[in-house]
Amino acid sequence: MRAVRRLLPLAVIALVLGACGQSGKHRVTVSAAPLPTITASAPPPACAPGRLTTQRSATVLHVISAFRARRSPGGSELARISPLNRFGLPTTLLALEARFSRSCLPTWYRAKLPLQPNGITGWVPAWAVASTRVSSRIVADISARTLVLYRDDRRVLSLRAGFGADLTPTPIGSFYIDAHWRVSNAAGPYGPAVLAIAAYSEAPRGRWERGVAAAVHGTNAPWTIGRRASHGCIHVANAELARLLRLAPDGTPIMIRA
Repeated sequence: MRAVRRLLPLAVIALVLGACGQSGKHRVTVSAAPLPTITASAPPPACAPGRLTTQRSATVLHVISAFRARRSPGGSELARISPLNRFGLPTTLLALEARFSRSCLPTWYRAKLPLQPNGITGWVPAWAVASTRVSSRIVADISARTLVLYRDDRRVLSLRAGFGADLTPTPIGSFYIDAHWRVSNAAGPYGPAVLAIAAYSEAPRGRWERGVAAAVHGTNAPWTIGRRASHGCIHVANAELARLLRLAPDGTPIMIRA
């Protein structure tokens, strides 16, 4: 599969990432980072039920054909999932466990889905996805105001971060990075890049109400880093974001804790 670059319309970003950044009007044009080459799905070496996502590595599912996620393998329908996500970019899911056939081929995956409510999981048919592995994971700590990235369970990047204000809190829980792109207007409220999280605002009311997508991004207000001052997203210094973008591909698990 070739690498792809996509241009997202301003209207899409404003609608889906409305909970990010500070106030003010900015023209934001973004393009997706090149996608990795995706190989065919393959069972783990043990070919037995087990955890596909651990502190050391994670299994990422790339949707190659539309399907209906199920509440159980072959059970009732939970949601329809398409190859393109809410940003118009390739859909990725985070696999948690698998079921196998007698010939040791995966038949179903239980995966985290980029849907509401936050943290929802469903069963995905193996024929609709291709799998890759990532060794990265992120822990974002609201109390400590930090974002730490691990590879192979070793800390490789520790950043000071800003989080959502009291009335527009950053969602707490176990999620994953489900899209990323570079921003042409690096001086804008998102900085040079955005890493979208498969999670949504849980603010009870107001402009940044429940249902707006969360993300990790840069900022044009660096004095808010280390504070709870955003509309719900996590933001870090622009100068440090490029390394985070490179080390945290789509599918990277992210734990956000209070």
